[in-house]
Amino acid sequence: MLVDYYLQILHFDRRMPLNIDLGPLHIHLYARAVFFMWVTVAILVIGGIAVLVSRKPELIQKWTTWLLLAPVVGIPVWIGRGATAALAAALAVVAVMEYARLVKLSRVDTGLLLACGVLYPLAAWLRPSLLGLAPIVVLASALPSVLSGDVEHGGRRTAFTAFGSVWICWSLAHLVMLWPDTFLVCFAASAADVAAWCGGKGLRRFRWARQPLSPLSPNKTIGGVVGAVIGAFLVLTLLGTISVGLLIAVAFGGLLGDLLESMLKRQAQVKDAGEWLPGFGGLLDRIDSLLLVLPLAYLLG
Repeated sequence: MLVDYYLQILHFDRRMPLNIDLGPLHIHLYARAVFFMWVTVAILVIGGIAVLVSRKPELIQKWTTWLLLAPVVGIPVWIGRGATAALAAALAVVAVMEYARLVKLSRVDTGLLLACGVLYPLAAWLRPSLLGLAPIVVLASALPSVLSGDVEHGGRRTAFTAFGSVWICWSLAHLVMLWPDTFLVCFAASAADVAAWCGGKGLRRFRWARQPLSPLSPNKTIGGVVGAVIGAFLVLTLLGTISVGLLIAVAFGGLLGDLLESMLKRQAQVKDAGEWLPGFGGLLDRIDSLLLVLPLAYLLG
């Protein structure tokens, strides 16, 4: 049966489901997700060789984290929409906890965001039309402050809670909305992020390329934008999914997402949103670009 499965992989229609029958175990996979998983494995192997040759501890640490993250994201998407919704909810819960610490939200406000982090992906899976209620949820973010009569901090609490409900919870629900192209978008966003770094470093001998996009992050330069656009174009073209909307979402959404999180970290006067993810800091530091790429890819791509 496994031989038949691998033959299907070699001659598959990437939009058709693949079925594996291993006796009592029946697995329903999707060829498009499987295809991108194999592409990721190949790139991780090639990148791992290059990183080991460089012998740079920072790069080795980042590559190791990527090696651990790839199956965490890929396998749920590989399985289907329900598993992707569970992944989105898990990511939202962790990201909300980091965000709550950054902006110093109260327990009540944090609880509201945690509920949104679980309910938005669930709605995207079972009843996508419910995501249209996001503006009402934004307004409802004022309830904890209003009911407690918080005159001193109510406005600030409401603004940060409302923003977090959209930036984190609503955005991550688009992991489900984009399925079965979720892995493609995540992969392209990661590739564009690397290309932006390469563009920033490779073009820095030119004065125009060294110009920062914002004082929030001097390392985000015009050269990085050029690198991100070229990288996103090449990756999306190679994967046969190029379009103007998707190119804009991946190339520019990622850079703006990084700057947005930089603004929050500057305000909180911290370097990273967390410390548990080796080479990256926290989960928000890793997915900040995706939080804009995902909804933009859904709307434009």
